[in-house]
Amino acid sequence: MKNAGKEELEILRKKIDNIDEEIVSILAKRMHLSEQIGKYKAEHGIEIHQEDRFAEVLNHVMREAEKQKISAECICAIYKVIHIESKKLQIN
Repeated sequence: MKNAGKEELEILRKKIDNIDEEIVSILAKRMHLSEQIGKYKAEHGIEIHQEDRFAEVLNHVMREAEKQKISAECICAIYKVIHIESKKLQIN
């Protein structure tokens, strides 16, 4: 690969690294909110698992993914993992 092409590749990779850091930061904020929701649910005797709410979230993010031309399958898989982790935080 020529030096100019290699430099361009490194610039693009650095941009991805920066976005990945933003994603992790946003996920940390989301998980913190999940902890707060877990405390609220515990204090008010509300079940942790709310299937209707998860369906609502999934529908919302899939609509957003469609607008952004992102695979619905990809977003669904990502949000299932996020949901599992959020429930773990709410339980603890």
